[in-house]
Amino acid sequence: MEHPDIAFIGGGNMARSLIGGLIDTGWPAARIHVADPAEAQRAALQASWPQLRVHESNAEAMAECAATVLAVKPQVMRTVAEGLAPAL
Repeated sequence: MEHPDIAFIGGGNMARSLIGGLIDTGWPAARIHVADPAEAQRAALQASWPQLRVHESNAEAMAECAATVLAVKPQVMRTVAEGLAPAL
């Protein structure tokens, strides 16, 4: 089975759980992109999965991906979605 690139917008607990599940079932970490504005969060993700592709920019994370998962808190969903609208 081919594993297309997938993007996660937000790198918190929700994303970490989903990413861990994907990797545990054989999805290559190198095919997973994660965008998070917090440098500490990006560093923690990279430390957990060195092949994971981390980005500061949502647009960069989504650029090569077949699917995007919005893994952000409900109170910021609207702001994130509005920022992504031009790229969708």
